[in-house]
Amino acid sequence: MATENVQVDLTPVMNGNGSFNSWQMSVNKGPLQGPGSYPAIPVVSGNKADFTVTIQNGPQQNITFANVLVPAENKDIHSVAGQGTATLTFKDHNWKQGAVPYELLFNGAPKLDPIIDNGGGGPPFYYNYFIDGAVLLLVFAIGLIIQKRFRLL
Repeated sequence: MATENVQVDLTPVMNGNGSFNSWQMSVNKGPLQGPGSYPAIPVVSGNKADFTVTIQNGPQQNITFANVLVPAENKDIHSVAGQGTATLTFKDHNWKQGAVPYELLFNGAPKLDPIIDNGGGGPPFYYNYFIDGAVLLLVFAIGLIIQKRFRLL
């Protein structure tokens, strides 16, 4: 199982009077695409994904992320960070196959809901707990060895 690093760049397009018009979006440094042609963001079956979404503000622009709305029943998107900044990060477990329902909310611009197309089959829900437990067990064992060694001296 691999972790895909997904970079999404959002560029605000402004009207002549300085008001917001639309978003242009690029995925993994691909071409900028506008409304009606935003690319779906695939996450390969069996992988999980780390997303970094960056707003490419121009001069005199200060659009930031407010939050990410995810329905309560969706357990794929988690570990959201970066509210109030121009860079938002989150993780995608990719457990369920299909489009992930979510919305990006902004300060200074309307919401956006780019499509994440999960292939499903991501790491089992206990995977992260297993890795954390193994690390904890290793640290505990090293601690016991160190403690025993110093008692002998």
